[in-house]
Amino acid sequence: YLRSLVHRFVEHRFFKWFIIISIIASCTTLALEDVNTRQQPTFSKVLAIFDKIFAVIFVIELILKLFAYGIKNYFTNGWNWLDFIFVVASILGIVLNIFDVADIPVFKSMRTLRALRPLKTMSRFEGIRIAVSALFGAISSIFNVLLVCLVFWLIFSIRGVQLFGRKFYKCLYVDTHDRVNISENITNKIDCLNKNFTWENSRINFDNVLNGYLALFQIATFNGWLEIMADATDAKEIDAQPEYEINVYSLVYFVLFIIFGSFLTLNLFVGVIIDNFNEQKRKLRANGSIDILMTEDQKKYYKAMKKMSNKKPTKALSRPRFALARFLFDLTTNQKFDTFIMICIFLNMLCMCLEHYNQSDTYDLVLEYIDHFFVAM
Repeated sequence: YLRSLVHRFVEHRFFKWFIIISIIASCTTLALEDVNTRQQPTFSKVLAIFDKIFAVIFVIELILKLFAYGIKNYFTNGWNWLDFIFVVASILGIVLNIFDVADIPVFKSMRTLRALRPLKTMSRFEGIRIAVSALFGAISSIFNVLLVCLVFWLIFSIRGVQLFGRKFYKCLYVDTHDRVNISENITNKIDCLNKNFTWENSRINFDNVLNGYLALFQIATFNGWLEIMADATDAKEIDAQPEYEINVYSLVYFVLFIIFGSFLTLNLFVGVIIDNFNEQKRKLRANGSIDILMTEDQKKYYKAMKKMSNKKPTKALSRPRFALARFLFDLTTNQKFDTFIMICIFLNMLCMCLEHYNQSDTYDLVLEYIDHFFVAM
């Protein structure tokens, strides 16, 4: 009877919300700590007191759940293992502070486990549990996508080495490391060294496949990739001084990589995670729900009826009795009329694209009349 009473207590929604609020408050006190906390003894003591209070609350929660569920049943749930580890970490942090050994390097690294305290919220919200389960369930699929991504990038990396290998070197001023002016008449490496300048390579380059992978990774993140593209468009030959946009056709390489190596392959990771997320939701709906007892045809019928119940009925328009209104009604509800309007919209957009700088007055007048026509339509 006592275990049944404790079980009802820990399953009560008020108890669950009390624990959630305690977790949020505990994370808040943890976030208030910074490098200057020890210089404020009063504030530091207040945080330590709150830390002990929350540790006691979580220990009491652990004891109640162990008694209500039983030790064996409690530890069969992976989320309960996560809670147990965090409680042990909280107790360990308090013990280290009591014995004043928290600053010893060995124990200091153990105190960092407190930073994982916000993860206690994962076991309280179903949505977070589904998301975490989807992430872990997608690991094997993510590795497969990673292999596909590496193969795609290998092709672009090899091609990048062929196109830009050892061509990102440039002549720089020794003191400022800026590219030398055109007035210096530097055409190659020999001219650069003869005039006591420095001949240096760009930090990100395509001199080998590994460097190519690093460059492609930076391009895929769209962070600092314009500098790489600028070096490629200025590259001439090996040991030749770069010239502004002499190799503008190299932009095709970057456009193709962004389409196939970035947009396509990187979005596969998102697709795999979303697919696993939907799979986890489907499994949770199946466990304990009515559709686990249905056949496949019954499930399809049930889903169709559920979709229909979520849709609002649209009121059917009656055909007018007057001749002119009836004619306009038949005209506007005809599929051909919709097609004609879509063609007019497309042509109007096309005419808007024809505007250009320094156009003649006649050209401008014709476009204006065409625009008035489409407005009338």
